[in-house]
Amino acid sequence: MDPADQEPRSAPVQQAVTQQGILLGQHDANIRALISANQTLAQQVASLSAQLASLQAPAAPRISGTSLRLETISSGTFKRCPPNRSQGKGSYLG
Repeated sequence: MDPADQEPRSAPVQQAVTQQGILLGQHDANIRALISANQTLAQQVASLSAQLASLQAPAAPRISGTSLRLETISSGTFKRCPPNRSQGKGSYLG
């Protein structure tokens, strides 16, 4: 054992170094956990992006939850028509 380790003045220094070592170990563990969580999140975002890209956009948007059908009239504007009853839902015609 080193005689300097036995001096009363070195005890606070040793205690401070020990505490700093513990704190450093905690920081290391936290950083590793954050890296792992970040990698998992990146994989989830990539997976969700692929799923989103594979979805098809709906053929026509719904307006206020109602089914409407649009037809072009001679002036080039659209008129509102009742839903197509044979299909049970509205359709858009252009």
